[in-house]
Amino acid sequence: MTQDMALPYRFDTRLALFVILLPFFLLFVGDIQVPVGVSTMTVPMGLFIVLPLLLTAIALPRIVIPAPAILLAGAVVFGAVGVAMTPEGAHMRAAAGALPMIYAICTLIFYAQFHQFIKQDWIVRMMLTGGVVLALTVIVLFYIATYSPGDYYARKLFIATPLGRSNYLAAFLVFLFALASARMRVLRWLFAIAILCTMSRGGAIILALYLVALMMDRKRLLWLVWVVPVVGFALAILFFSIDGQNQLRDYGGPFASELSSAVNRMLLWAFSFDLWLQHPWFGIGPNTFRTFIEANPGIEDVWGTHNSILQLLLNYGLFGAVLYGWYLRLIYRHLVRAEQTSPWFRYLRVVFVVLLVFSLFEPLVGSAAFEVLLVFMLILALTHALPAGSGRLMIIAISYSENGNIAIRCDSHAQSLQVCDSCGSLHTGHRGSQPGTGCQ
Repeated sequence: MTQDMALPYRFDTRLALFVILLPFFLLFVGDIQVPVGVSTMTVPMGLFIVLPLLLTAIALPRIVIPAPAILLAGAVVFGAVGVAMTPEGAHMRAAAGALPMIYAICTLIFYAQFHQFIKQDWIVRMMLTGGVVLALTVIVLFYIATYSPGDYYARKLFIATPLGRSNYLAAFLVFLFALASARMRVLRWLFAIAILCTMSRGGAIILALYLVALMMDRKRLLWLVWVVPVVGFALAILFFSIDGQNQLRDYGGPFASELSSAVNRMLLWAFSFDLWLQHPWFGIGPNTFRTFIEANPGIEDVWGTHNSILQLLLNYGLFGAVLYGWYLRLIYRHLVRAEQTSPWFRYLRVVFVVLLVFSLFEPLVGSAAFEVLLVFMLILALTHALPAGSGRLMIIAISYSENGNIAIRCDSHAQSLQVCDSCGSLHTGHRGSQPGTGCQ
């Protein structure tokens, strides 16, 4: 390559890398509402880059489909079966509810083609840059809300960006706080201030829980961070399923309004649990829960259950929820493996658990931006050089050669798989080929 050709080549490469990394920045900028008939469709901004490039990547001679994408696709299939078996199900509403999972699947497949070529420092910088934009925006909105008329709840409505409202924003800022604590500590103070500026009491509690979880993790007690809330949630469901809320409704002392709000939330959970018991295996399909809410005016007027476990069970049934749990387990395992040689991944591993705990009370799981955030956490772990013997991400490699041969193989080293023109089979490139045949 001549010197005259080298500069344009370097520029094109850097531009391509910038475009590929841009979704990590845009995630924290927010979503775009796309009109669809009388409704709207929420699309993370980065998907407008990922989806066209994914269509282009389909033309590659080798397509890598990672195991997490297959697990999510399986959950979506179970959700489709659920909505088909539920008379109240609306197909268009269910399709819209499944879009966040589809976004995650597309993002996983796209970055699986070349994640090993992306340096994790590039991803971290893009995410922190987007986080700074989000944090500064929240601080400015808090300043506006402070000088606006109305009570606490009226002012809290001012804290909203294209990404979401205050509680939702707090979850992303807690993640950014953890990332900054690991890679750029000076920024963690900015994110801590921004969390408080969201006016989200849940956000402040989760930030405190994250700090406690870090200390508990040193004593190998991180499991208590999620076991205790899950057990408490199960006990609340049991208590309200036997009509125990009447004693709480009669309370008229201090914090009565807060207690009333908590009672309404738990009644929503009890209603959701009873509904799932009627459709245990396949659920009722994504977004079908809203149809049941509209048919029961006495229940809190919401779109979701405000609990990740119930939301998954209703949207995708027990089978789909198990697949999604397996998907979360894969993410956690890769964070643990990355931590073996880069201890700073401990911060991300802990915040991953804390955010899932937060999703027990806020509609995080199943939302578009949060599903993409989970994918980005996995990609960040996969861009790390794993130690020998620690395992790789299991994938399905689909390849085809120039003469039309197609081969499918399950492998953990997809980047070395090639299709042999002679036999049409997939071979690994590191084993050598037989002379004159190309077969290995």
